[in-house]
Amino acid sequence: MKKITLIYIVSIFFLVGCSLPKVYFFEAKPYLVAYKEKIDKNITINFGEEIKDTFIINSAGIKKMQVFQFKNSLEASLKSTFNDSYNSMSFSDTKSNNGICLLILKIDPSWNKKSAITSVSTVNGHAQSSTRFEINSKIYYQIVVFADGIKVKVIEKEVYSEKSSFLPKEAPDLLKDGIKVMCQELYKEVISIK
Repeated sequence: MKKITLIYIVSIFFLVGCSLPKVYFFEAKPYLVAYKEKIDKNITINFGEEIKDTFIINSAGIKKMQVFQFKNSLEASLKSTFNDSYNSMSFSDTKSNNGICLLILKIDPSWNKKSAITSVSTVNGHAQSSTRFEINSKIYYQIVVFADGIKVKVIEKEVYSEKSSFLPKEAPDLLKDGIKVMCQELYKEVISIK
């Protein structure tokens, strides 16, 4: 009986330890004090078909991370970014010909290896090494900007989170920070369009 209980406890720890990091709904709030401006226009945002709500990020140092409610998180983050600077803000399935329209074609989160630590241990006379990576999130995005129905700019960038970590459990925070940086950079690009 003790053996079965021990096997059960070890199995639970194994399953909990092997679970993938997960991130659910979040709102990234960019810091834009120096750039804030009131624009006398409306802004509409629509997502292209490649923007998925649920996906898995493969990673260096963390095998994978599951992302859920990504579109809702992007909506909340973009609303926090642009809402105070425009007369009205909306999300639509169709391109607007009135005011500024952002067509978000691609937002591709992944991981960036910043540094590595290799440790060597001896087990039964055999040396074994293991490497842990310090990572930050990398966000590649491609967005087409329209002003009153006319294409005025294509924004294609890769940005990195300011935060980094060696710990897989901190991966959700790194993704959130990467989206925050993306929103800050996007705001700077879009606010100049009058």
